[in-house]
Parts: sequence; structure tokens; C-alpha cells
Amino acid sequence: MISGNRKKEYNKGLITVATGEYNEFIPSMIKSAKEYFHCHFYIFTDKPEMYEHFSDITIVKIEHYGWPKMPLLRFELLHKNIDLFKESYLFLIDSEAIFEKPITQAILGYRVATLHRNITRLRDEFNYETRQESTAFVGKHEGEKYYACGFVGGQKREFKRMCKVISENIRTDINNGIRAIWGDESHLNRYLIDNRPDVVLPPNYMCPSTNSYFIPFIKHRDKQFKRVNKEDTKNYLIVNKEDYNL
Repeated sequence: MISGNRKKEYNKGLITVATGEYNEFIPSMIKSAKEYFHCHFYIFTDKPEMYEHFSDITIVKIEHYGWPKMPLLRFELLHKNIDLFKESYLFLIDSEAIFEKPITQAILGYRVATLHRNITRLRDEFNYETRQESTAFVGKHEGEKYYACGFVGGQKREFKRMCKVISENIRTDINNGIRAIWGDESHLNRYLIDNRPDVVLPPNYMCPSTNSYFIPFIKHRDKQFKRVNKEDTKNYLIVNKEDYNL
């Protein structure tokens, strides 16, 4: 099911995927984005009824796949619905995000990426995927920066290409029974090594709520509900492709 309404014309589209408990973050995120970002919204959700009263929003009903399946399939969901997105600039944002300050047109570029908050780490400490079996693999002599997957975008043509390439690479990994160490973030970093961003945003554009170093433009809020334990490495890094059919 796809529904929506447009009361205004915007040059920016903001896309998020929110199912299950993640829906609780979206109303306040929409409110903050209306004040500080001025965009049309695209929400992929299992609870479309929560958002029918909002204006300038397109709703795509999806199943609740849960974590860690849902974030791994975000780019594939976007790629399968790519013709929905009409604005000149498109941005994917985590559902936990909330805008704290005005976002100016200066962030608009062909390919836009946000530095991870751990920018003080040495190159050897970056959390790249190091298994050569994965399409997200990054060699020891590759990569100068590590990017967060919480806020990424660019011009429509490039955004569509990014979704296509990353979704295909993730699907290749799934078919080979592999999940990259940090899911779609690992694949995004591989993509941005091969396709350098022309606009690099500082960590202010995806700050954790525990941040004490940066003045946040966009804050990444804490999740109080329990998730799968990422320390269960064996179960996290190996997937059954039959479980990942959309």
C-alpha cells in the first residue's frame, strides 16, 4: 500500500524506515524536520495509520522484519520503490534522528555523507568489513574516513544509483550467507571509497544523545527497547538467505 499527499513543492525528500518500536520516534522527527529541514517525507512503516494526519508525506506500508534484518534491507526497499522519489535531493535518515537546528542549503551536493562520531580514531581502528568474501570488504590500504549510515544522500540521480549498487551488493552477500560486520553501514563505506562524496558533513549531523563534544544539528536518540545482542558474533555475521526475502 502506498498513500500520500503533497501540499507544497520541495527540492528535498527525506526518507526513513520505521517499523515496530521505531515508530515511536517518527512523529517528533517529522515535527522537527518541518521546522528545520523543510522537505517532503517518505516513511516506510508497518503502521501507516499513525501518519495519515501529517501533510507532505508519502507512506509505504511494509512488514515489520525486525533487527538486524530491517536495516540490512533498507537500501533494497528503497531501490524497489525508487520511482516514488520526486525531489531533486534525497536523504536517507535513521528513524531515531531528530533535528535540533536549521539545516541550510549548503549541505546539498551530488553525493553527501556524514562522518562517524569516532573521527578521532586511527585508520587501523575504523570498523570496515575485513572479510574478503564480503562485497563490503575494505583492504588495509583503502579508506581515509569512516561514515555513519544515519544521514546520507545527494542528488536524485546519484541517490538512486547508490541504492541500486548497495542493495545489489548486500543481496550478493546474503546469497553467499554473509552479513557485513556493520550491515548497510559497512556497504555504504565501501561505496563511498569507490565514489567519493563531494559534501562531507561533520558528526554534528548525526550526534548520539550521549554526545558531549559536538553541537548537534541532528541528534541520534537512544533506544530504550532491547535488541539482538551484537556480541553474538557467530549468529550476527552468518545469514540464511531464505530468511531475507522481501
